[in-house]
Amino acid sequence: MADTDPGFTTVLQNLQRSMGKAEADKAEDDDVFEMARAKIKNLKLKTQVEETEIAIKELHDEHLHEAHKQREEITILHQRADDYMDQFDLEGNKTVIETQYTPTDMYKICQLTVPLQEVDDLTDYIAPDVEAVRQILEELLAQKAGRRRREFLEDELRNIAAIHNSPDLVDVVLPLHDLNWSDLLNNDTVWEQLNNSDAQVKHLQLRIEEIDADRQDALNNDDIILAEQLHDQVIALLEEFIEIIKDRIKICKGKGHRPDLLAKLERFKQDSYGTIDKFKNGQYNLKDRLNDDLAKLDDHDLQMKEANRRAVEIFEEFKVRNAECIDANEKKQNEIWDHILDLYAQLKALGDERWDLVAQRVEETEKEDNRKAEYNKMRLVHRDHYNTLLNLRDKADDSLDLLKAVEDYLNKASEDVYIKSEQIDIELNGLLLDEQKNYLSVFRRYYLTCGELKYKKEKRQQAIDKTVRKHDEQIEIAKETLDPNSRRYKEAQTDALLLREEIQKKIGIISNKMDKACDDFEETEHSLNAAGVSFLHPSIELQEINVDRRANLNVVAKKYATKDKDEIDVEDDVIGVINSETQKAKSTGGLSSSMRPQSPTHSRRGIKRYVLQSRTRQEVFQHTDRHEEY
Repeated sequence: MADTDPGFTTVLQNLQRSMGKAEADKAEDDDVFEMARAKIKNLKLKTQVEETEIAIKELHDEHLHEAHKQREEITILHQRADDYMDQFDLEGNKTVIETQYTPTDMYKICQLTVPLQEVDDLTDYIAPDVEAVRQILEELLAQKAGRRRREFLEDELRNIAAIHNSPDLVDVVLPLHDLNWSDLLNNDTVWEQLNNSDAQVKHLQLRIEEIDADRQDALNNDDIILAEQLHDQVIALLEEFIEIIKDRIKICKGKGHRPDLLAKLERFKQDSYGTIDKFKNGQYNLKDRLNDDLAKLDDHDLQMKEANRRAVEIFEEFKVRNAECIDANEKKQNEIWDHILDLYAQLKALGDERWDLVAQRVEETEKEDNRKAEYNKMRLVHRDHYNTLLNLRDKADDSLDLLKAVEDYLNKASEDVYIKSEQIDIELNGLLLDEQKNYLSVFRRYYLTCGELKYKKEKRQQAIDKTVRKHDEQIEIAKETLDPNSRRYKEAQTDALLLREEIQKKIGIISNKMDKACDDFEETEHSLNAAGVSFLHPSIELQEINVDRRANLNVVAKKYATKDKDEIDVEDDVIGVINSETQKAKSTGGLSSSMRPQSPTHSRRGIKRYVLQSRTRQEVFQHTDRHEEY
């Protein structure tokens, strides 16, 4: 502003004549030194003007008789006085004048809105390094920072927030960075836990296959006891296998659904945006107020320039008039010197008039110097405050750029979190579906194995029931036939009942295990159905297998039941014949030959019945013994 002010032109020209351009610029900034020099010089000039005018008056009073000589001296002094006046006009603007114009006066006149204390406080802050913050945010977005690097970046962000009057960026940036690169957004932990159980799963699968093969060999070799023991071992291993599969499914489910994480992310984003928006609104408000003050200062500066222009014009007009008066006075003096003797009184009056004019010139010059000093001081205060406001506006723009960079980072990091979360959900859903299919395979084998054992135990229980009924029959027959093995039949019946109770308990345990396995599998069943995986439930498959087993066993039962029925029919015929002969004998009162006791060898029919009964009984006992062994 000072460079374009015409009031500084003459001063700068004189300074540049006496020193170099660089020294003149330096002297212009050194106000105290320059003002002191200007004050001394101005006093000297003023003293010289006064002394010269006094000398003129004295010469008029004391050397009238030397008029012609004094006229020459006066002419010389007139020329010298004109030179001093010109120099005074040229360098008088540097007069040191104390002014009372302060920034407070500027606030009252311009009606500025941003308080001076707030401007001073904001001036203490420096403009934020937006590029440095962007580099930090890009680094945090591109890769996970180590512990030491994270601490370093945290300190950098806190320092930036402390010296730039900006919000604490650490509370916005680092929590989102930690979440973006946390274990919640990758499956490394899931894979590690699943891999840890893979070896155990493979080992169990091999053990189950080996023991199941041994069980089939034991069945083929009629080693029923060993087969039953191996059957129990297979069930126990399958139960352990199912528990491992359940744990693997829990691992997959444990991180596959993160509604709480996303909800917390949304709340964190809202809080962060609220903090940023609050500071942004403050910066925009500050920027608007700064722009208003800058506009007011520009308007007032234009008004001051216009007032200064008018004052300069008035002063220049005064200088012209004053110079014309001085020239006229000198001209008249020259005319009077031709008539010095006659017009001495007029010459002395004109000398006094010149003194008054010079005094008026000096007085008006000093007033103009005071006005210019006041104007320059006001311009300096306005310029400093104007530059300060411009700097604050630039800082506000930098702060807005900084906040925009943070917002961009927040959006990008949140988008990465959403993308990673979706990818992890897809991957975990695939892992979960694989584990659920594996669970289906193990559950099917476990359920069919338990169902096979339960079926065989139930059939054995039915065989024992038949054996108990057979023992009842043997006990009854033993009483009629005086069979000495009657006690042995009773003991065998007691043992069979105890065995039946033990088998009943075993069947109850197996049924509970199967029911529990079905209940545990129900959630996985719903998940597989929802995923579109079609399969036949093992309970239905077991029913179909049991139907085939019962059909095959029923064929065998019918085979032996037919033989027993034939034997019973023959016995009924014999009973009928004997009964008819007995009735006949009762009616005739005598015994027939068929009523007499006979050995089976004495009758072809008796021999046939005896052989038939013996063979049938032996086959029945053999079939019953096989079921009891199983």
